[in-house]
Amino acid sequence: MRVLLAGATSVFGKPVIKALQGAGHEVIGLTRSASGYAEIERRGASAVIADVFDLDALRPAVARLQPDGVVSLLITIPKNGPLRASQVHPNLPLWNQGVPNLISAAAHAGAQRLVAESFVFAYGYEKFGPEPLTERAKLAGGAVIPGQAEILEGLRGMERTVTSATELEGIALRYGGRHGAGVPMTATLAKALRYGLPVLPGGGHALLPFIEMEDAALATVAALERGVGGEIYNIVDDRPSELREYAAALAASIRAPAPRAIPLWLVRPVAPYMACVLDHTRLPVSNEKAKQSLGWEPRYPSIHDLLGAPVG
Repeated sequence: MRVLLAGATSVFGKPVIKALQGAGHEVIGLTRSASGYAEIERRGASAVIADVFDLDALRPAVARLQPDGVVSLLITIPKNGPLRASQVHPNLPLWNQGVPNLISAAAHAGAQRLVAESFVFAYGYEKFGPEPLTERAKLAGGAVIPGQAEILEGLRGMERTVTSATELEGIALRYGGRHGAGVPMTATLAKALRYGLPVLPGGGHALLPFIEMEDAALATVAALERGVGGEIYNIVDDRPSELREYAAALAASIRAPAPRAIPLWLVRPVAPYMACVLDHTRLPVSNEKAKQSLGWEPRYPSIHDLLGAPVG
């Protein structure tokens, strides 16, 4: 399959290129800049320069490529994670304009399928449970702090745009927190643990669904090849973990001191979004649909399969 990859220069773009090529697909990365063009070629793919916000230029550029499928990784996240909701807001034009333009250009070029990156916070920022969250769950969860409502509206709207597309088969993937080698947030947390810095807001009681980055890339390929148009799939490992459990497992794996807590009142003024996500949120997300429908299994079923045995 000839695959156009938007967001090919992102951190996640690299393993997706590798996974697509490993499955025998030809990959063409989409970028806005000459530096991005060179980076995509260094990653082993072909490249094309076009801007997803300029539909008049995007359509002929994509039409010349004649892709069979498109993968959209049009999400931007600060290297070490967002501290404030405003740092997630640059995604709003990508979701509201960039993804619809990409769908239009892909359909015009004759592409049959588009897979788009979403994430599990589409469910909301609340304390869910104990029942697993499946793709059938109503998106009833709301915002907790100012600025999150706009994020939820934009993310959910993007998912609706993708899955309701009539010009091609649109599929949305709700990824969990990606971790592992090459993930900046994993490296940042590991560095903080080595220095003995406090890393657990309020004790780290958030329950989060994780996914090793290459497992996420392989799931992306599976969705492109076997996903059903109009569907959403949760791409997470088999067992959500509390942040304190993840931090303890990571600390043990790198022989760092045990993770320390930090009071929420110290975190909230400077990092209200991160404090909310890493303390308040509980997302017991299920991956059963992806496993059954896509023929995909995470190579690392839990954080401990990558980081080592559970830490008591």
